[in-house]
Amino acid sequence: MKPTSPPESTLAPRLRSGSAAAGLAALFALLAFWKAYGLVSDNFRVQEEWSSRVYLVACVQDLLAWCALAALWLFALARRPKLGHLALIGLSFALLAAQMVDARMKVRFLHPLSVDWIAFSLREIDTLGPDFTLFTGGGYWRSACASLVVLAGAFSLPWWPWVGRFAGGLGAGAARLRWPLAGAVAVLLVAVAASPALPYGLHRNFAVATLLRIDRRPEGVRDHASRRSDQPLRLATREDFGCVRDPSIALAKGWNVVLYVLESTALEQTSLGSRGADTTPFLRELVERGGVCVPCYAQVANSAKATFGLYSGLYASTSMEVLECGIERTPGLARTLKEQGYASWFVSPQTLYYQGQRTMFRQMAFDEVVGFLDLREIAAARNVPFVEQGPAINDDRLMMLWDHAVLPQRQPFFLSYYTQSTHFGYRYPGFTPGPDEERHARALRYADQVLREIVELHQRLGVHERTLYVITADHGEDFRGGAFAPRNSSLAENGHRTPLVIYAPGVDLHRFALPVARQVDVVPTILDLLGLPLEGLPLQGRSLFDGRGESPIFLGSYGTERVFGLIEAGRKWGLDVRSRTLRTVDLRADPSGLSWSAADVAQHADIVRRLEEFDTYNEACLRDLAAAGGADALRR
Repeated sequence: MKPTSPPESTLAPRLRSGSAAAGLAALFALLAFWKAYGLVSDNFRVQEEWSSRVYLVACVQDLLAWCALAALWLFALARRPKLGHLALIGLSFALLAAQMVDARMKVRFLHPLSVDWIAFSLREIDTLGPDFTLFTGGGYWRSACASLVVLAGAFSLPWWPWVGRFAGGLGAGAARLRWPLAGAVAVLLVAVAASPALPYGLHRNFAVATLLRIDRRPEGVRDHASRRSDQPLRLATREDFGCVRDPSIALAKGWNVVLYVLESTALEQTSLGSRGADTTPFLRELVERGGVCVPCYAQVANSAKATFGLYSGLYASTSMEVLECGIERTPGLARTLKEQGYASWFVSPQTLYYQGQRTMFRQMAFDEVVGFLDLREIAAARNVPFVEQGPAINDDRLMMLWDHAVLPQRQPFFLSYYTQSTHFGYRYPGFTPGPDEERHARALRYADQVLREIVELHQRLGVHERTLYVITADHGEDFRGGAFAPRNSSLAENGHRTPLVIYAPGVDLHRFALPVARQVDVVPTILDLLGLPLEGLPLQGRSLFDGRGESPIFLGSYGTERVFGLIEAGRKWGLDVRSRTLRTVDLRADPSGLSWSAADVAQHADIVRRLEEFDTYNEACLRDLAAAGGADALRR
């Protein structure tokens, strides 16, 4: 006998039951996949104080929040079925969108909690605007939209005729769906475990991106020695140093080193640029006293990547994975000077949460890494007023809270300051509203004044006369029509070209014609000036005093775009890896570097090859360093 369909009054609750099961399963599978990805790929370990237990607690907190929202939906479904189903769709889309934004926050701060992200964003909402430029890129949007389509499809299933018949046939046994759904979740988790550990690419956190294999990095790259590059990683030899042969500028043994790093400052925006704005009068004074200033190119216009190259003398990875934090014993200036008997400190008003920078600096062998929270504790111990929010949170003068009185007893020392007031938002005590470019100029003048006060403090402490001062920036800042312009993949000159000022009291350096610098040249130049024997130091830069002229300058993008640049003989080249297009600009005719024109890929195949080899080579180098444990492994 042919079975009859259950009456509509009986089918409706069962249909809603199937809808609830399918909808909730789809939602929780996607969100569980998200959290499992972070756990499997170990991205939480980049922050030194985190553990798997802490991350699991974070995941549980998020799951409880989702469950609470789901309970509210079930209540609405019971009262108003149609309205409840629409509410589920809206709720699910909102949660998935929150996870997308949470991914951006993870890229910025490696933060595991969606709940904490909400609290943080309420305080720092003005800093998020320009960072959403990282949501560009076909790979991200394809996979994000595909995820939303999959979710929408799951919610629309109950309205499909065959699903209605299936739900009616199940009757009260709709709970049987739990086993297929559990299997689907298991498949997702297996896909997570099998996917590459690249947790910082936004689109890589979605199941659809894993299935479509969007924008995978080259796999199997481990042996950098077998690969070609214009800038190979090498162990320094005796010939790399002792380049400063002029006795008038040779520093005596035991000079101190101060590295003052400005946040987001292009050469053109200082008093030493060509625009004529006197934003850094003290920096100009140091050059007039005998210092030297040259342009210095940041490889990547991103703080974490750029500071790695600046302090290590090695190129950074251009992937969104923070490989630089995975090198346990990072070679570079701090570790090398420590081996020569130097005390070393890193002081900044920044929180240093961005992409695990605190961990990165600790692994560089600084004796002490002092950030915003540490300065707050110092202020509390001394009963000094301390404003946690508002303009003062970007106060570079907070660095002077650190106990400088130890300096005379701890010579020779290496002390690095890393400012914050010129970061986007450009907030500092006494700032006034206005266009972005004007606020940046006033913030830069404030950072310059703080530098003056620090040098005056060194003079009062009696350490100034035997201290080498190096002032530069992590990367530049770009403006269009007075407004902040994204710099992650534009390769604009103002995004990459920063000032490099070298000043030694009583020493006339400014009569030397030094070549254009790269950030990887800063470490060997400082060590060369100090006259230290440094055979075996891993380097990719060289001393600016070696007399060999300019080196090729390689640039990289940061984000979902894959763009690489090369500056050589006054011409800049830009390669878009995805579209396989090549552009070029003559910097002598256009110093801004924005008047790009198309170039033939076949005609300039050597340029394309060099750019591709440079990117692949440095990715392999950093993975080798991370796997080998850092500096000591290379020296063995």
